[in-house]
Amino acid sequence: MRSLKSHCAAHLNMLRETIIFEDLKKSMQGNYLHRGHLQIFAEILNFCQEPQVKTHVMYKTNISFTMLQKCLPQLLGFELLEMHHSVERYATTEKGHEFLCKWKDLQMLLRP
Repeated sequence: MRSLKSHCAAHLNMLRETIIFEDLKKSMQGNYLHRGHLQIFAEILNFCQEPQVKTHVMYKTNISFTMLQKCLPQLLGFELLEMHHSVERYATTEKGHEFLCKWKDLQMLLRP
């Protein structure tokens, strides 16, 4: 029973790695029809280096309202983005800037 559990856990980890790899591969192809979540996160964080309202984020990053509603809570939860409550603007945090730097490094590393 234990080996089956560890076998399933190994497959789950491989699946997670595959999803991240697919996101990276899509972003490296420059095909904006099939951007991965990490690429969308990076675009939102890059645009929000100065505080931005939600609609500007949506239009500038070319994502749907539904996708924006999924991404913003995740970015806030990861503390990559913060919300300025007085005017409801979103801004990239220091941790978000670190993500962007590492994202750019990873793209450079994987470039053919």
